[in-house]
Amino acid sequence: MRQFALIRFALMTTVFALGVSGPAHAAWQSYENEPLGYTVMFPAEPIEGTGFYRSDLAPNAPTHFAKLEDGDSSFFAIVIDTGRVEDGAILIGEIEYWLGHIGDIVLNTISRLNTGMEYGRFLTIDCRDDVVPEGLNQTVRAHYIFDTAAGLNCPNGARLTVNMFFTQGKLYVAAGMQAGENAKVAGAPGRFANSLGWIGANAEHAQTLVDWDARIVPGGESE
Repeated sequence: MRQFALIRFALMTTVFALGVSGPAHAAWQSYENEPLGYTVMFPAEPIEGTGFYRSDLAPNAPTHFAKLEDGDSSFFAIVIDTGRVEDGAILIGEIEYWLGHIGDIVLNTISRLNTGMEYGRFLTIDCRDDVVPEGLNQTVRAHYIFDTAAGLNCPNGARLTVNMFFTQGKLYVAAGMQAGENAKVAGAPGRFANSLGWIGANAEHAQTLVDWDARIVPGGESE
């Protein structure tokens, strides 16, 4: 009888802990933005806003973002309307450059969406305040760029996980950030970054890429 009571107490304690642990442990929910053509999973309902991405290649590009900040965890879905439909590769290269000025890029690899033949970049950045800039005020400028784009500020010691793609003139950035003692081990930022997907017009565009690829026959000549 005493053993049963202890088991019941343990179960009640676990249920209580799950009930009060907050958004990071709640059921994740899908956020869909049909006009901008993407979906992503947040651990709770995000807020939305607008800003500007001000870089050399896109000096005044409007942004739309959805973000959730919960204690040491933050999640950002950012869409940058660059207006440069044919320049995806150099725009992704440029934002990688700026990310390298807010910390150490410890992972930089190719990413692929499940929808269509869309390839992007997946990065992990360990943020720190003492990055040596390549030019005058470049670290200050990097922090300014991400702050004005979506209010993204990565504090010293935090880890930022970024998944980004470019399609139809827009740069899509899914970024999860973890600060505090769990910065290097938390799984939520990676889960968030990997949940990015296309819907609406972007999904239709991705399908046209698949259809185009299907028309290529062995030998490199189209049918």
